[in-house]
Amino acid sequence: MEDDSDYLGAMERELGSQRQSLNDIHNQLIMLIALSGGVNCSVEAPPAVANAVVAPLNPLNTTTH
Repeated sequence: MEDDSDYLGAMERELGSQRQSLNDIHNQLIMLIALSGGVNCSVEAPPAVANAVVAPLNPLNTTTH
């Protein structure tokens, strides 16, 4: 059981690290867009979702036209 909690803790830390990286990238993109005169920098970002569940894409269920 200890291994499961260690694994879960490691996954939570990794998720937090990835979330921080995405926030950093988001902020850099906002600054880049603002510097290029593309969009008003005062646009509010959507609220962060603390416990979002992301379903994996299943390439077997996709259709092409």
